[in-house]
Amino acid sequence: MKTITTWALCCALTLPTYASHLLGGQIQARNTTGNTYEITVVLLLDRTNAQGTAETSTIPLCLGDGSTITLARATQRLIDPAVSENVYRASYTYAGPGVYRLTTQLLNRTTTVNANPPAEAPFVLSTTIQATGNFRNASPAFEPTADFWQVSTNQRASLRFRFVDADNDSLSYAIVRPLSAATGNGCSAPTGLNAYQFPNDVARAGTYKLDSRTGGLIWDAPTRAGQYSVAVVIREWRNGIQIGETYAETVIRVQDKGGASTTLPPYEPATENSLVTGTSPESEVVFWASPNPMQHRLTVQLRLNAARTASVHLYSLAGHPVASAELTTPQRDHTHTFEVGNLPAGLYILKANVDGRVISRTVLKQ
Repeated sequence: MKTITTWALCCALTLPTYASHLLGGQIQARNTTGNTYEITVVLLLDRTNAQGTAETSTIPLCLGDGSTITLARATQRLIDPAVSENVYRASYTYAGPGVYRLTTQLLNRTTTVNANPPAEAPFVLSTTIQATGNFRNASPAFEPTADFWQVSTNQRASLRFRFVDADNDSLSYAIVRPLSAATGNGCSAPTGLNAYQFPNDVARAGTYKLDSRTGGLIWDAPTRAGQYSVAVVIREWRNGIQIGETYAETVIRVQDKGGASTTLPPYEPATENSLVTGTSPESEVVFWASPNPMQHRLTVQLRLNAARTASVHLYSLAGHPVASAELTTPQRDHTHTFEVGNLPAGLYILKANVDGRVISRTVLKQ
């Protein structure tokens, strides 16, 4: 509970009083025994909208196996006159092993400087778990510092998304668009929010980057005061295999705190959903795979520090080859699209080979 409370304190902001009231949140899942998971949904709500808070006394949760349950609010804490922390919890047993994507879709997303979606665009949280053999796990929990979201205009902001994994699995981080979904179907596949700009894209100034290994966020530098939506995906790795994925969202508050201004670097668009591996700039490889979960096509992109050949391979979870591509023209940027519409639903392992070095990740077929 300490983690949740700290998060809410960071987000104790005064927000508009209209219907929007959802500030952020996360879905946490913890394997208790066999295929049984304790599932916790944390929501941060704008308390100035009493009606909105009342409407979230229960929330729907899609369990990824075709089932939907309703979670009643277990606890509610008034963190600030304007912000409440709402915790929803339930236990659920899956019928068998598999990979399951848990989602909740709610209306009334908060409008921010960089996110101004239509009123009907839902606020979506998502966590993917693997109830398979030794890959059963607990999703990571966010433990920020108390001043995480308080940054100043015209000064380089250095923050850290610190997620702690109870199983000591390795974590990687990437910036993403907040999730939304098609309206009218509470369990439709989440998609990136269209009416969204990364914070530095609003003014087309400076840089906005996240270190994939540490979760360190550098925004160099905010130029406009206000509240900004921020989303991150955290991937869990065990023995080189991705076993989980959590999308979390919150807000950053930018204020003019005075002090000396930093020199603003040239504008550089933010890079979404990248995975950076390697221990030095010379060994850096940027590896994209989208969409994930995939349905009909999977596009793989590699960005290298020098022109090289590469190959990409898709395997079933049992290790059987499904598809492969040899990228034989030496170049720094490679792109290949796999047709995956005929593949059975489930988890697949994607591997890229660059000069004998193999980078692996998992992708989910819906």
